[in-house]
Amino acid sequence: MNKPPAQIKEFTVIEYGFLPDPILPTGYVLPPGGGKVLEPMQNFAACSSNGGEGFYMLCCTPDWRYMTYCYEESLSRAKDQVQVEFGQRIDLWHKLNT
Repeated sequence: MNKPPAQIKEFTVIEYGFLPDPILPTGYVLPPGGGKVLEPMQNFAACSSNGGEGFYMLCCTPDWRYMTYCYEESLSRAKDQVQVEFGQRIDLWHKLNT
């Protein structure tokens, strides 16, 4: 897998990880009425934003376009959201060396 950019939109990447294959979140249903359709995601970036407290977990396509994110107060809880949302755990996280 390839490294993410140092910035994804307004988010600064701290750590990143991968799932073996691109998947959709557990229980994902197409939005009624033509809302944003998610693409399968494989790459995940734990990020900060504008020096604020807390962490964002960006759920990204294989080419690092983020589809969705969640916010947590701690880095470990942000990482745990991958298992909550996708039913798979990332055991190896990489620090982004900038």
